[in-house]
Amino acid sequence: MDPFDPKDLKPGDVLLHCEHGYEISKLIAWAGSCAYSHASIVYDDKTMREASAAGVRSYPIEKRLTDAANYLYVDVYRRTKEPAGLRVDEVFAVRRVADRYIHTPYPLDDLFFLGVICAARDKIPTDPTVRYLLRLVTDWLVDSKPDYMVCSELVYRCYAEAEVAPSIKPEIDEPGISDMPFPDIDLPKLLDEIWDLLHPKHDAVKPLVPINETEEESVAKLRANYAKVQAMMGPDIRGSRPFDGGPPILHPNPRLVMPSDLMNSPDFTSLGRIDVKAIG
Repeated sequence: MDPFDPKDLKPGDVLLHCEHGYEISKLIAWAGSCAYSHASIVYDDKTMREASAAGVRSYPIEKRLTDAANYLYVDVYRRTKEPAGLRVDEVFAVRRVADRYIHTPYPLDDLFFLGVICAARDKIPTDPTVRYLLRLVTDWLVDSKPDYMVCSELVYRCYAEAEVAPSIKPEIDEPGISDMPFPDIDLPKLLDEIWDLLHPKHDAVKPLVPINETEEESVAKLRANYAKVQAMMGPDIRGSRPFDGGPPILHPNPRLVMPSDLMNSPDFTSLGRIDVKAIG
């Protein structure tokens, strides 16, 4: 990937991070089938907005891009239709959303669980139709109220909820099966990292299909749940495309949007890479 000069960052640019040093970051990246485990959005020429363990916050861009202890590189993505950057009205619309969610807490107790949901959703089914259905159903099952927020959820919401015409809501495509190998995990270290993240309750998520069901029964239930989701979300859930188990996901659950979803969205284009190791 071509190098990117941080001086060329524009408000609204999406920053996808490759972290290192944390086992849970390896799992997040693997669950999303890409190198990224964190996402943020450029707010102005000095700060970005991100959802972190401290909650949604403003953070200095320069400080992040010199943090070689925790990050390998940051890749820059920009709205495809506007390679020179967002219009002024779009910038203000995106900032208003970011301001609305400032200090929103991070779902520390559900982070690992959400990762498991996303990994199961995107990696287990081999049939593309079932994969598509499972994404819709898990989107429906998981609570999407913005009382807690993960990193890529914040970025997605900043665009999807921006009150501007025409809409700049990103399209989310269902990716294909990935052959990304499971990472080499230091289990004791991972357990140390997630010890404080796990709690015995996960009330926001309804039970999935029983494990003793046959594959045919599970698929039948998924199709039935899809019909419910389609009725709830409206006739445009598939747009004008035939039902082929493929993209787009027109109404994704923001809580389950992954950094890889932002990377794969046709509404964002990669501009280049900032080598944090070189700067830091």
